[in-house]
Amino acid sequence: MSASYMMSPGVSSVDANNAKGELEKWTTTHRSDLSDKVSTRPFEPIPIRNQSTLISEKFQPQARTHAAKILGCPTDQVFFTNHIVMRYNILDRPKPWVSAAHKGKAITIIALGDLNSDNGLPGFGDPPEYCSLQSGQALHALADAPQNFKGHSIGWALVLTWTRRSQMFHSSANAES
Repeated sequence: MSASYMMSPGVSSVDANNAKGELEKWTTTHRSDLSDKVSTRPFEPIPIRNQSTLISEKFQPQARTHAAKILGCPTDQVFFTNHIVMRYNILDRPKPWVSAAHKGKAITIIALGDLNSDNGLPGFGDPPEYCSLQSGQALHALADAPQNFKGHSIGWALVLTWTRRSQMFHSSANAES
């Protein structure tokens, strides 16, 4: 991986697989519209469940350290902003994606089940660099980095978002203007 992205041990594969099982069960019951059909969207945000919340809380201290490295600032300048579960979709064709809304932020992707480019883990950069994560493993990257989704099958991830203290105040000032 390039210097803008890094992988790290995350949480135990048992915890990650338990979270995936809980999400699959919830989705089957509450989101029957999400099937194995082909989609034009790379991912669907899913409400966070108990197991995912526990993983997020447990891994935040380590993830914060990695986010600081990605953002190039001291750890005490990095703040957790949110977490969301992503269900990666089967795509009709590969999809490039860049989030202008996440400029200057970092993300931590924790694999809930094994993840690779076939089941949702995006390639980062231009041209995209692809990697694989074992269940529980984490990838840390700039949130606004170009991403490319292949989407041949369904995958699951917990995504944590981080921001710099200066970004938080800059965003607040813009909101008040």
